[in-house]
Amino acid sequence: MKRLFLIICTIVLSAVQIEAQTGKLIVRFENLKSNDGKVMVALFEGKENFAKKQSIDKVTLSIENNSAIWSLESLPEGQYIIIAYHDENENEKIDLGIMGIPAEGYAFSNNTVSEMGPPNPDQMLFEVKSDETTTQVLKMVYFDFSVFQK
Repeated sequence: MKRLFLIICTIVLSAVQIEAQTGKLIVRFENLKSNDGKVMVALFEGKENFAKKQSIDKVTLSIENNSAIWSLESLPEGQYIIIAYHDENENEKIDLGIMGIPAEGYAFSNNTVSEMGPPNPDQMLFEVKSDETTTQVLKMVYFDFSVFQK
């Protein structure tokens, strides 16, 4: 009986400890050029999972007043990466233009930008701490293709 009581106490304490090691994440997407379409978001735990393209969550957000908000109430403490794009035509893929440059808006955590190719994952990593609210305010980036038109 004593052993059963200890096992139950251990399970309860473990559950309380796991719950206490979570934080809240709020992600606000700004600078959307229109309310058309949706914002497609993927969340990765750590840069290793980002490299493997193994997201822990994917969401589709509605756009109002040229912005969108995503809130996660209970996210385990750790390091994360966010990638997102403005799917204006709702075809569920990012459209590419000249030389593979995104023709739709995109954003990375920490508002990381890249010169050529994908950004450095180390720059995209951000931390979620237990019992804290982490906020990422991400501005959509749009490439101006008009420079190629006459």
